[in-house]
Amino acid sequence: VHGDTSLALPFQVSTLRRGLDHVLMARRVAFLFSLLSVAAFALMTRAAAVMNPHAAHSCSLFGSTADDPFESACQLNSTAGMGALRRLRLSFGETDCVVTLRHCIPGTCYAILDHTYLLPRDDLEPPGSGPISVFSSFRVLRGASFQWMPHGVTLTATESSVVLSYSTHSCSDFYSIRGSVQPQLCDGAIDAVSQTIGAAVVLGCPGP
Repeated sequence: VHGDTSLALPFQVSTLRRGLDHVLMARRVAFLFSLLSVAAFALMTRAAAVMNPHAAHSCSLFGSTADDPFESACQLNSTAGMGALRRLRLSFGETDCVVTLRHCIPGTCYAILDHTYLLPRDDLEPPGSGPISVFSSFRVLRGASFQWMPHGVTLTATESSVVLSYSTHSCSDFYSIRGSVQPQLCDGAIDAVSQTIGAAVVLGCPGP
């Protein structure tokens, strides 16, 4: 004698529905977990880039490539672009960068003003100590006499092409005496330098 199947069928349907609900819930949880994992990885990558105080970067500054001598006359540009007040942007950790300035006028004084000198420094630091400038080194290799000061560089062209070399401090070095400056984003560029012509009044010009 067979049992009554009128009660078994609803029970089986209910069990099947519960099973399907569990499967759908598990898939939703797995999908949400994957989204959270991707978001967490992105945040960790971003944080690692921001917090890495020794990150190295490619060179930002380059000489103007404009064909017009008046537009490119001994002028700097930056691959990182221009920030506030037309200041060229630089990254930390740029090393042994070489820049050729074209169409310079011999006998003319040019100045590269370093605005990072104006950022507040910690009061505990002795005057004149630490990485005052964003540049860790600056040299003119050919084509000009120059002087490098904490607040900028002046050069007097002796040739139409001037070749210079520079490096910038690491993020950790630069902010080691600027703890009050926030945020300290090590993976980005900062508004650093601007350029003027005939800057004797501002910085003083070296002899040719």
